[in-house]
Amino acid sequence: MSGVTTHRIRFGGKQYVLHPSQDVPALKTRLAAAALLGGGFVDFATAGDLQLSLFMSPNIAVWFEESHSGD
Repeated sequence: MSGVTTHRIRFGGKQYVLHPSQDVPALKTRLAAAALLGGGFVDFATAGDLQLSLFMSPNIAVWFEESHSGD
């Protein structure tokens, strides 16, 4: 069974597909840490090698989605 897992992040009304090498648990931890500190930039890579910097604060909602395809 060799499927492909795709992770997406949503915030500010936009959705981005995360780069396959992106460590999703680590990204979640960095986002939570920034929010707990009152705010801060968190960098991450998207598919297509776009680098984003999200200013994360306690008032920003972020959703993660995971989908699987293939067998």
